[in-house]
Amino acid sequence: MRQQNRGFTLIELMITVSIAAVLATLAVPSMTSFLTSMRLSSASSLLYGDLNLARAEAIKRNTRVLMCPSSNGTSCATGTNWAVGWILCVDANSDGACDVITTTTDPNYPNPFGVRPVLTSNLTLTSTLNTITFKPDGSAVDATLTLTASSRTKTVSIAKAGFISRT
Repeated sequence: MRQQNRGFTLIELMITVSIAAVLATLAVPSMTSFLTSMRLSSASSLLYGDLNLARAEAIKRNTRVLMCPSSNGTSCATGTNWAVGWILCVDANSDGACDVITTTTDPNYPNPFGVRPVLTSNLTLTSTLNTITFKPDGSAVDATLTLTASSRTKTVSIAKAGFISRT
């Protein structure tokens, strides 16, 4: 009686590997596009949430709250490139800069109360303003922040009444 060999021949294995390679080649561009889209949506949601937090804190604390780009996580940077990261801080003295608060008993401690790191390298975030200021009544100035990745764009807008929208 003859024993049957079980397994794959070299030709069958080469055909299977070739088909897998073709399918992987087709899937990679779609995956890259998907990841870029997800990063853009994630950054947009984070920005939208932080703007709402800044507005809510201005109302809750009954004082001015700033949101501005920051490369060091402690003070506002100059320019309108927000991709370096941003901070949320109290500006009770209305000088356009984060107040220095060192006393832990101060109701505005810690300041800044929100710090966001640098965005991923393929995302850019620019704004029409360097600093977005929310007043104690929740109002702000008109501003638009634009997130861009490859050819995709998302915008977050702030109206004078403080209403925040995104597209």
